[in-house]
Amino acid sequence: MQHSSGVEAVSAVHTVVARQLLQTAAPTMSKSDEIYSYFEYLPDRSLAIVALALYLAYAFAIALIMVVKRRQWFMTIVVITALCEAAGYICRLAFLSKPVYGGYVAMQCFLIISPTFLALANYITVGKLMRIAGNARVGFFRPSWVYRFFFASDLLCLGIQAAGAGVSTSSNDNEPESPAGKPLLLVGLAGQLIFFGIFAIFVIFMHSSKKYGLRGRRDLRIPFWCLYLTTALLFIRNTYRVIEFAQGWHGYLATTERYFYIFDCLMVVLTFVVYAALHSSIFLPTAPSFASLTADVSRQQASDSMELSKV
Repeated sequence: MQHSSGVEAVSAVHTVVARQLLQTAAPTMSKSDEIYSYFEYLPDRSLAIVALALYLAYAFAIALIMVVKRRQWFMTIVVITALCEAAGYICRLAFLSKPVYGGYVAMQCFLIISPTFLALANYITVGKLMRIAGNARVGFFRPSWVYRFFFASDLLCLGIQAAGAGVSTSSNDNEPESPAGKPLLLVGLAGQLIFFGIFAIFVIFMHSSKKYGLRGRRDLRIPFWCLYLTTALLFIRNTYRVIEFAQGWHGYLATTERYFYIFDCLMVVLTFVVYAALHSSIFLPTAPSFASLTADVSRQQASDSMELSKV
């Protein structure tokens, strides 16, 4: 239900804009003019093909290395995200061949919402690092609470965006950007950015705090670099989206394709590069499981019993 609210948020916003564009479009509008009426530029087909190929390649590589060979099942989140990004560029290419409103909405849903779930891999990794540190609970945080709290915050922000989109769609057709709906949309996007910033601060605190005992551990250097780099890349991408929404769908960022590929596509692609090369599922030492710890305790108790019987 929460995921669908995010889809509804993006769909509703673009419904308002596209409705206005379709009302003003001439019946004899050419395909190029119709595409331009949505983007206010003519998208580059070759760039979309390159992006599609990259996302498919990284989806295959991460699925093979992390999931099949390493059995790190939580990394299926990253694989699914890569496939959703690829689906967004398939919709973009299909729209350029045949401009259909439904294809435009599907494209925006895939490209705007999908990276939100990339952060979940980082949230789970932090929980694993907390277990390896041997401190199942420091202060308020438990390992299982970390990814649940931050992922729930992402879903909450998507819900706020859905509410803002609902207000926008109830506005007059001649007002594609509702004065009441736009602040809610910005609050949802900005909230998402703020929570992600809090997560970044928590990662730095966990790495440097003596309570966790992770500072200076050479075996954890690469996993933390992976967290820092992917968090920074996703933060840049989210900042771009916030500014884009603040300017509106007719703003400078939304109507300039190169910024989309630099601050959205490239940032997400580099995130996948880091995941494929440096992810913690390759370099993290294995934390002791509950079963192994229980077995160790049982063996120790048996040994103590034998020694007592000899006495």
